[in-house]
Amino acid sequence: MVEVMEWLEEAAKLAPIEFVNGEGNENFGLEDNQTAITLDGTGAATMGEYMANDNEELLDRYGSSLNLGPNGEGWVAMDPIIMAKNVQDVEASWEVMKFLAGYETQKWDYVNFKGTPTLVDPDFVGEEDKYVQTALDIADVSESVLMDEANPFFSSEMVPEINGFISNAANDKAPDIQTFLDKLQKKAEKWSEKQ
Repeated sequence: MVEVMEWLEEAAKLAPIEFVNGEGNENFGLEDNQTAITLDGTGAATMGEYMANDNEELLDRYGSSLNLGPNGEGWVAMDPIIMAKNVQDVEASWEVMKFLAGYETQKWDYVNFKGTPTLVDPDFVGEEDKYVQTALDIADVSESVLMDEANPFFSSEMVPEINGFISNAANDKAPDIQTFLDKLQKKAEKWSEKQ
């Protein structure tokens, strides 16, 4: 993690300062675009613009690639559907889970939000949507599951802390990395004790 943070500290100085707040991403795929590469992007904005305006130039301009890491695996953005351990009505909860994970709900999520389906054969995904096809290809070769977005500590503590570190690094004010990581580790342990 120290090496990762050292890399982030150096990389933060290379990008336009607006990147810290994600400014510019709203134009990805449009005429005012200033973003060359989006890592782990879903292509949703580009596909939404394509579907709204039938502008095939966008599909030609923006590609998609398998971003595979160690052991030939990758990461696909999706929202997990889980049941609480202490659910009051298991049968009703199971029915809701089946509905949320089912064909009609996933089709609705894809059509309205370009959410990546988890179905084996999502026949509602258009042939032109190379972004979702790439996500499905990554899912086919990835055996492990990383459910970071389902972890409240990740989204409520880690993301803001790392974003703050990157923001400070971009302004030449990065804290001592080991001290930063030790502090984050203590927060994680304290949080875990309360679960």
